[in-house]
Amino acid sequence: MIQITIHKDLLPNSVFCRYAVITFTGHAMSGPYGHDLVCAAVSTLYSQLTDYLSSVSVQDDGDKAVVKTGLLDAGDKRLLEAFTGTAQQLATEYPKNIAVTLDESNG
Repeated sequence: MIQITIHKDLLPNSVFCRYAVITFTGHAMSGPYGHDLVCAAVSTLYSQLTDYLSSVSVQDDGDKAVVKTGLLDAGDKRLLEAFTGTAQQLATEYPKNIAVTLDESNG
């Protein structure tokens, strides 16, 4: 199962996120290698985050990937919200293959 943990650090007394750490572990195992649609969807989401966030660092050892954002601008916030929503939709549709944990904390 793919586990995605999304930690959002919120501005004090706010719902607005200033930075985030997204951790990916596990394997979907929803199909044979090269034909796993859940894995392909998560890989696409991962690539979008790492390619399009304005400030990002990535640590990926093949078993665990950690994406850390810098201070989020308006575009980054929209991208992160789209990522979160799509990952949660995948978890709803494929609960045996992907789980998403959302952790939001203030300052």
